[in-house]
Amino acid sequence: MSDIMRMTTKRQVFLTVLLLATSTVIPVFAQAATVINGQSCEQNLACDMQKTDLARAATASASSTLENSPEYAPANAIDAAPDVAPGEYWGNSTTAWCEGAAGVGVGQTIRLDFAAPQPLALLNISPGYEKSLDLYTKNSRLREAHLTLSDGSEYRLVFGKHFYDASSLKQSWKPMDVPYLEMNSPQVFEISPEGQPPKVIDWMEIRILKADMGSKYSDTCISRIEIAPQWDMGF
Repeated sequence: MSDIMRMTTKRQVFLTVLLLATSTVIPVFAQAATVINGQSCEQNLACDMQKTDLARAATASASSTLENSPEYAPANAIDAAPDVAPGEYWGNSTTAWCEGAAGVGVGQTIRLDFAAPQPLALLNISPGYEKSLDLYTKNSRLREAHLTLSDGSEYRLVFGKHFYDASSLKQSWKPMDVPYLEMNSPQVFEISPEGQPPKVIDWMEIRILKADMGSKYSDTCISRIEIAPQWDMGF
């Protein structure tokens, strides 16, 4: 075989391998998670939609818990606020699930299993220890998470930083020129846009992808997970 024929054969083999490799990579990108940016509940009325009582409708479990203590158990992410009106549900901002792995807990998960098929239109998540501004900044805060639903849907949830000037109570998504504080409030994610039917799921799982290190503790905490089954303000 001549040198030219050998080069042609090698090139054909290379192109064949490249084509096969490309054909296996393309579906992976096609199945990439949908990115959703969180919106501050301080500025979006969608956070006020009627919610499912997750304390009754779901069971929470996690890949780890700080100190294996009930004080930081996954159930704390879906417990009900003690002062809500009868028939209403709001998550408890004074409790939290805190993961117990090394560092900020990248890869750790919290999962909700529902007793019956659960409609899901909007998802509210408090990405830190919401009880106080002091605890919020001392503990690590969620910045990105991977959401998996039982129907096979996958999302990358991106949490913004919401600031306010404590002296004037002005709010902004960007740091201000004056001394500012990062707000300890939930963020809302539109899983099913308004006008579309909600997802109906049996379980959901949230996996930590990125977190900001706390000023004192490395553990990432989530105070509230809330579900609005449909676009309904209820008033």
